[in-house]
Amino acid sequence: MDPANTIILVLLAGTAIYWLVAALRVGRARGDEYSIEPFVRSNAAATHGLVSIVIPVHNEERVIDRCAESLTAQDYPDLQIIFVLDRCTDRTRAMLSQCAARDPRIELVFNETCPAGWAGKCHAARLGASRARGEWLLFTDADTQFDPALIGASVRCAQRERSDLLSLLGTLTCEAPFKLIAQPVASLRLIMLYPIERVARVDRPRAFANGQFLLFSRRAYEEIGGHESVREDLLEDLAFARRCASQGKRIAVRFAGKLLRVSMYDSFRAFDQGWRRIFIEACHRRVSRLRAYGLRLIGIGVGGPLLEITALILGCLQVIGGRTLPGLAVCAGALCPFLLRSIALSLAYRRGGIPLRCVWFFAPGAFLVGRTLLLAARDLAARRPIRWGGREYVIEPR
Repeated sequence: MDPANTIILVLLAGTAIYWLVAALRVGRARGDEYSIEPFVRSNAAATHGLVSIVIPVHNEERVIDRCAESLTAQDYPDLQIIFVLDRCTDRTRAMLSQCAARDPRIELVFNETCPAGWAGKCHAARLGASRARGEWLLFTDADTQFDPALIGASVRCAQRERSDLLSLLGTLTCEAPFKLIAQPVASLRLIMLYPIERVARVDRPRAFANGQFLLFSRRAYEEIGGHESVREDLLEDLAFARRCASQGKRIAVRFAGKLLRVSMYDSFRAFDQGWRRIFIEACHRRVSRLRAYGLRLIGIGVGGPLLEITALILGCLQVIGGRTLPGLAVCAGALCPFLLRSIALSLAYRRGGIPLRCVWFFAPGAFLVGRTLLLAARDLAARRPIRWGGREYVIEPR
């Protein structure tokens, strides 16, 4: 075999090994081991104490109706629902006022300021928590939609696991083209940074939580200092997880699948800006780590498929030119990483409730998300302000 074919086959073998390892890592966990769904089928009508739900809201007229309706439709009977309207300038206030008039469990808190030294969302959540009366405090986002059984199942899971903090990973909706292409890859990149089996380890767990669903016992929330303890953090979920871990609190993370649907971002610009903030905090504000992850994602996600296509074309040309065996070997080498990538992504997307057709958009999605990582590294290095929740924040690199 000539040197060119050898080099191509070595590169293809390296890509195939990468995706084989990824498929094995995704597939080795049992389907229900990290799922909230088994708790749906267990004593669904039982109540286990008042749950106070706190939802910080900043200009969410796009999604607020669905959020409020899904919370009031819960089959868990003992709820207090607190919406904190944080400097809203759109129709959110009028829409929530109508919801509150229909359901006495809904309480509205109006806030027009954000003190220095506070992230806007953290301050709004603190205001809501100060009104909470429940044994459980659930912090969630306005762009979420709960299945009627979700809160009951979550409380039962938290009690069974004896967790101080239970966090759920929901399904991100993919109704817009940019979400079909980029959002699954961004979610997968974050999960690769914080694999759920590492988060669930008893010894040296990797602290992680998802801010779209944070269920605290009141005791644990107060002992770690509440939102006061994370008031400057732009990713308060990771800050809470690290604080809980440092104090020996038990964190449980579960997949919620379609029981928790999340409609993040209404445009690609908002998606790009939002995920820059998420990746900066998830990478501990380290410029080198953001750059490495961005380049790696583009390399494996875009360079890999380009290598496979190039190898397949060369292999076919060799077969046509009479070099049948070397040509077939190169063609087979090109198909192997393609199949392994499809298997690995299908397993990962099925677990996350992501449509399987998104597997076909992985390459362009990897390019867009890799670009977001690289732009996040640039912004962090240059100390460019990040706009979030109506304010601008300058993040210092570490």
